[in-house]
Amino acid sequence: MNVSSAVQPGVARRVVLIDFDWQDADLLPVLFRRPELSIRLVAGANDEDPGLRVADLCGLPRTQDLGDLTRDPADAPRASVPPRPTQRTDRMSLEDFPSPADRSGLEQALLALMSDTGAVSAELYAGRAGDVQVVAQVGAKDELMKGLVELAMRLDQPQVVKRLSGPDEGKAWGAWPFRTGQRQGVLAAGGIDPAEGWTMWEKTVEELRNTWDQRDREQASSSFPLMPVIEPGWLDREEFRGRIEMAVSRNARDELRFMLRRVTFPNAPEAIEQFCHVLPEQLRETDSICRPRLDLMMILTPWAPGTAAMLEKRLTTLFAHAWHESGRQETVPALESQELLLVKPEDHAEFLKHALEWLGGA
Repeated sequence: MNVSSAVQPGVARRVVLIDFDWQDADLLPVLFRRPELSIRLVAGANDEDPGLRVADLCGLPRTQDLGDLTRDPADAPRASVPPRPTQRTDRMSLEDFPSPADRSGLEQALLALMSDTGAVSAELYAGRAGDVQVVAQVGAKDELMKGLVELAMRLDQPQVVKRLSGPDEGKAWGAWPFRTGQRQGVLAAGGIDPAEGWTMWEKTVEELRNTWDQRDREQASSSFPLMPVIEPGWLDREEFRGRIEMAVSRNARDELRFMLRRVTFPNAPEAIEQFCHVLPEQLRETDSICRPRLDLMMILTPWAPGTAAMLEKRLTTLFAHAWHESGRQETVPALESQELLLVKPEDHAEFLKHALEWLGGA
């Protein structure tokens, strides 16, 4: 840090800051707020310099030309700061979301979403397990966003943080992992303003996953269908056993993950029949159901983080409706359930063993 030696009483000192690293960069906002100091210039080697990046956030003059240090700091060039995106009233449709190979199209889609949410940077990662790469990137690289992406990938769970102090107070950073039948990835955004805008990114991830998954299944269906082609509805034991074995094969081939849930109904025949009558119409084409016993059902569904909670809510809501439709006046009892997850190759033996035990010993 260079401080001008000619200081008059009552006049703020003119300060030039040079070559800040990430440890020093946290001091910049503090110095900026001190009334006895006037930061006239921040100098660094390149655009990735921590001091220059923080200077942008604080709206301070910055330069990569060390020759500026020999001139009056007041005459040094000021870095251009991109204008804050205006809020859009029309939200982009993801029905035609670009493919992973269309980097330009993906970056345009990210720009539109950034405009909707006030974000200043975004990245989209995609690829096969163990080989996930950046397929689209908009805005400056962000160390916090990078850390959240790594954490989201490792834990396979969304990571969202909100700044509680400093120049970015009230803004959010997030990374949301996703998987399809052919690939996995992460969508990340930084500087979301206001912070509540992160919910739109979360919704986008689910829509993106569904769109890409549909394309993957269509491309793979000709050589290896996701599930046997049969009419939707309740399956008998042998048909359901085939679905279980197919799930293990798909996990081994494409890393597609599944959840098997076993649901035991309370003693209410009329409500059970009403529930079983309407359930097939409420499921996705990739869901498989079997009723090996009058008071028992099993459902096999592709799994992703949040699937269990969504399925639980769907089944509970449908059973509550069936309960009342059947004329029962008592409080709706809870459905007893157990579940098995098929996530990685190491799960194959245990998943198949317990799944067939459930099916055969029902």
